[in-house]
Amino acid sequence: MTLSINKLMNYVAIVLDLIHSQEWAALEKVATEHKLFKVISEHIQKCDEFNGMTLLHAVVKYNPPLHILDAMIDAHSDALMGQDCVGRTPLHVACGTGADARIIRRLVKAYPQACDQHDEDGRLPLHLACDTECVLFEGDQAERAPPTVDVVRALLSGSLRSVLVEDEDEMSPIEYAIVSDANINVVKLLQKASMTVRRKDAQARKAKAASARSDAEEIKPLPRSVLSYC
Repeated sequence: MTLSINKLMNYVAIVLDLIHSQEWAALEKVATEHKLFKVISEHIQKCDEFNGMTLLHAVVKYNPPLHILDAMIDAHSDALMGQDCVGRTPLHVACGTGADARIIRRLVKAYPQACDQHDEDGRLPLHLACDTECVLFEGDQAERAPPTVDVVRALLSGSLRSVLVEDEDEMSPIEYAIVSDANINVVKLLQKASMTVRRKDAQARKAKAASARSDAEEIKPLPRSVLSYC
């Protein structure tokens, strides 16, 4: 689909306004026009003015209806992998703006690799979900509730190992959850995930060591009769 730059920019303005005003029915009509929506989304992602964000980045902060999110993913699934100028995927934005569990689950299911992607501060989506003090966008000072069990469980389903990662401030998701006064069940879930990963790592190291010993035992010394010819 080919559009003039003026017409394309007009569509971009309309779509962004629909997202900002949360006019979901009108946005769905645009999203179901897959070719047009993909052109708009790709253009936004390439524009320097939008700092690498995609339409998914823009929409997830508003907790859209699930069918709207599905329509947008169907129209331009590559947007799930998009990283803005500070390395954040749509999943990072959803987690850092307090999106509810249904949005998080759908994003993780569609692109679980985002759970292991670091932003420029070394943060994974799980860090942002657990840190209620983080502010992703200038002017967004709304108070966030602590992470829920459902949100944390959804993120751990995409990457259990993310629970052990420390960001540039040497903070882990568990530490952020505690500082954010998360429910004890959330902290226990994170601690259980941490212990599970550490146990698996220990088992892997033990198995590797046993394999190395076994290989060493198989290398038997040459008999003296052979050495005498050396």
